[in-house]
Amino acid sequence: LRAMVAEIAIKLFALVDSIVELYLGTVIKPFLTFHEKFYSSFNTTLRKILDDNKAKIADWFTANFITYARTILVVPTLLLLAWGHTLLPSFIVILVDFGDFLDGVVARYWVDI
Repeated sequence: LRAMVAEIAIKLFALVDSIVELYLGTVIKPFLTFHEKFYSSFNTTLRKILDDNKAKIADWFTANFITYARTILVVPTLLLLAWGHTLLPSFIVILVDFGDFLDGVVARYWVDI
């Protein structure tokens, strides 16, 4: 009986694995390709802006500063959601997501100069 249960479990896991691979290959992969192309060009553009404006960038504008600012934005987002607002918290979440990307660009910028 144990051997039969083990064999069924192995076949079930193989089936689940096949379904997950099919899902990843057909549904997720096209979005990842778009995501990679979009953020690659976005990264290049932001880096060019930083490089072109070296003299104007303050020393305090670091990846840590951006991370702290993103963290602080959690409080107003939660308060607005608790008060029943949805539009402004949505924009804040998008801003925080952009900040997540930006802090990586800024961190690489400060390492390179």
